[in-house]
Amino acid sequence: MKTDNSKQKIISVALPDAQPRKLLKKRALVLAALLAALFVADQRSASLIPRLCPWYNLTGIDCPFCGLTRSVIATADFHPIRAIQMHPFGPAVLAVLIAWLVLCCLGLIRGGWTLKIPRWIAISVGVVSGFGWLGWWLFTVFKG
Repeated sequence: MKTDNSKQKIISVALPDAQPRKLLKKRALVLAALLAALFVADQRSASLIPRLCPWYNLTGIDCPFCGLTRSVIATADFHPIRAIQMHPFGPAVLAVLIAWLVLCCLGLIRGGWTLKIPRWIAISVGVVSGFGWLGWWLFTVFKG
């Protein structure tokens, strides 16, 4: 059989489009509103939040997220020691939210182009953080 090499397939590689400005604006507004609420809330009002965690209400054992809201509010109120006592990942969550807002705002300034983090870095950070979080939770459950 003869093959015709004159008809080679051409595969075009397109650059990814910039994220729509509307999407970045919505993200930035939601993050700004969330962060404003966290910084306006004080610890006394956060201590009045009832425990709505279904896991805790069923078992009496804190879930991996119990205390996270109070910890983030304590971090926003510049009480890092109290925040870490409530949940050690609260300051990290607040830092990620602030960084995400900054990246959205920079994306809006740059015309929709956002910082591209290599996928392997994002996955590695996610896996390490997830196992750290799970390990911390298991430690607190078995510690009693």
